[in-house]
Amino acid sequence: EKIGSKVISVAVTPNGYADAVVGDRFVMPEERQMSFSSVLDIIEGKVQKNGVFYIQKQCSNLLQELPELVGDLEPHVPWMSTALGEFIP
Repeated sequence: EKIGSKVISVAVTPNGYADAVVGDRFVMPEERQMSFSSVLDIIEGKVQKNGVFYIQKQCSNLLQELPELVGDLEPHVPWMSTALGEFIP
């Protein structure tokens, strides 16, 4: 509802492997500009497209492209603090 038509960066790979070594090569995803609602339709299976679509950036899509959603986040994620071995508010 907050960002449906907003255009964001979307990573697309044929198999979900990106920023990873595949065989003897380091592969990066194709990056496309798409509306958030279009990506959501693909992720939810309402629209069929070839490839694996996901929202990711090394330095955070959230703060750079989706700041409208920051207020919807929990300020503390208990399992993350457990995984990191410390509390990070």
